[in-house]
Amino acid sequence: MKIARSGSAAFHGVYEIQFPSPKFTWNAGEKLLQVRQTRVEDFSSNARHDYALSITVAELGQLIAVAADAAMQDPALFVDDLSKVLAGLTRLQAVAAGVVRA
Repeated sequence: MKIARSGSAAFHGVYEIQFPSPKFTWNAGEKLLQVRQTRVEDFSSNARHDYALSITVAELGQLIAVAADAAMQDPALFVDDLSKVLAGLTRLQAVAAGVVRA
């Protein structure tokens, strides 16, 4: 996973950081998908930081919609990685279709 940053008013180039082994978890209390990476080197110094990215269910839906559109345009790019998570995609489909209810 890569994060890039640039100035919004004054462009001084693009700075990037890598998450070499992000941890993906569900925070049931806050109802958020979380992506965490510890000890990431700073953009401009040798300092290390811990990052946490929180994604709501609505935002996850937007990510899925964008990924689905892209997959329809270039199926070969997606087939290998998504075939590995087909069971998870099927469970999400069952929830979204109302087959699985609370």
